[in-house]
Amino acid sequence: MSDDGLFKFNINDTGGAIAVSKEYPVFRTKGLNSTFLLAKLNDGLDFKHFAFSQKAGGTRTRLYFSRLCEWHTLLPSLAEQNKVADCLTSLDELIAAQAQKVEALKSHKKGLMQRLFPREGETQPPLRFPEFQDSGDWADSPMGTLLMHPPSYGVNAAAVPFSEDLPQYLRITDISEDGHYLPEKRVSVNLQAADQNYLEEGDVVLARTGASVGKSYKYRKEDGRLVFAGFLIRVKPHPKKLVSAYLANYLKTGSFWNWVAVASARSGQPGINSTQYSSLSIPLPPMLAEQQHIASCLSSLDAKITGETQKLEAFKTHKMGLMQQLFPSAEVEG
Repeated sequence: MSDDGLFKFNINDTGGAIAVSKEYPVFRTKGLNSTFLLAKLNDGLDFKHFAFSQKAGGTRTRLYFSRLCEWHTLLPSLAEQNKVADCLTSLDELIAAQAQKVEALKSHKKGLMQRLFPREGETQPPLRFPEFQDSGDWADSPMGTLLMHPPSYGVNAAAVPFSEDLPQYLRITDISEDGHYLPEKRVSVNLQAADQNYLEEGDVVLARTGASVGKSYKYRKEDGRLVFAGFLIRVKPHPKKLVSAYLANYLKTGSFWNWVAVASARSGQPGINSTQYSSLSIPLPPMLAEQQHIASCLSSLDAKITGETQKLEAFKTHKMGLMQQLFPSAEVEG
């Protein structure tokens, strides 16, 4: 069983022998297309229903080979299996190519960020836009001096199921690893929220404790009105000193995460409070326009990554729908 709790089967197409853990059942197919069977095992609803019905004394799911042999399923002719397998293989190749495109864009952005911000101990970045090459050295400033107000904590209240009649709630778990809001997990908070409890355009929140310490999110109006939770700290960049999108990108750099590792190291659970975040040194070019240029460049790349990621998800959704049409939905009991 894989880390995500699903059973995963694979085909050895290397042409040679491989060593397999005793945790994996191994079998050969006879009279059917192995790619077709693989799709049924990995994505077919009837097999998932069968697999998760297996219990090994308690709540743990375990599929023994003896029970696997008892699974029954509907099969078309071998010719139809071959057609279905070819169709799914082509779609899998399209999904894999799109996934590689997304990863390539992410790698490109990561490499670009390493060149657009100065390395530790240096006063200029390796890459500078032509119009700013003669603008002078960069300088570090504590983040607290670049804000409209001191950093503020969110509300300490439990989340409740989402309701249109209650404020929408932003928790650490509602922020993806790359700093986006996850609307599919949206919840509410049962309180009378004041204006200062809601995030505003330009606000950035940072996780202050636990394994997610340092994770950040830049608020976007399209995410809806959000009240932020107590394990998050909000900073409001001063528009004449610090470009919000510039800060949001700096908070993804290796330099920032190195700082987080040091600042959060304390006895017990890792954490960074508002005073510590205020002391974070932000490398700044001498002109606000250069911040804006860097932010615009990286934001354009983010938009490209988002667009290609949406295409990838659309391909996966298409495959899921196609699978439901290609395989009978009726369950066959083993």
